[in-house]
Amino acid sequence: MNDKYKWFLIAPAIIIILALGFFIHRLVAGGDNSANADQQQNQAVQAQIDNTQQQADGYQDLVTRNPQDTQSLKGLADAYVAIGDLQTEAGKANDASVSYKKAVDTYRQSLAVKDDPDLRIDLAWAYYEMSMYDVAVRELQTSTTQAPANQRAWLTLGYVYANIDQLSKAKDCWTKAQNINPNSAVGQEAKKFLDQSASGSLTPPTRQP
Repeated sequence: MNDKYKWFLIAPAIIIILALGFFIHRLVAGGDNSANADQQQNQAVQAQIDNTQQQADGYQDLVTRNPQDTQSLKGLADAYVAIGDLQTEAGKANDASVSYKKAVDTYRQSLAVKDDPDLRIDLAWAYYEMSMYDVAVRELQTSTTQAPANQRAWLTLGYVYANIDQLSKAKDCWTKAQNINPNSAVGQEAKKFLDQSASGSLTPPTRQP
């Protein structure tokens, strides 16, 4: 066969091979970039976990010195919740469950020293994160009984109800929260939930520091 005709036959194949090589290179490079981005994200989350754990260790030292220190107990429990949230974000469900359980135990230790409706809301939220919805509802009901004018208790109780398919009860709670003070941040959030309930799409309630 004439060499010129051979090149006519071979050239398209060479072009296709080169194009495939370029495509595969870009695909692999893209995969590497994605993996690097995921790794960097995981490292950033782990750094936050480590930093929050240091805060928890500091609070633990204070609690060890004075087990009646409710402020340090709350700080320790809040730190455990924050760690649990970060572990959830990192896909570490089992570790998160352990952290939320530590938060529950610490909140209960503080409540044993001094009952506090706001702290009971935080306890209920930790139970919620553990998917213990019935217990969360019970704690929030106790909080609303202790402090009927506590907007955050009604707001959070409504959110838990909504997420266990009891929307009617949820709306009642949000209406109560809004009526207590429509102009407050919590009152505005309650209104937002009432509006969102029509679409069935709810954002989590803002946590009080």
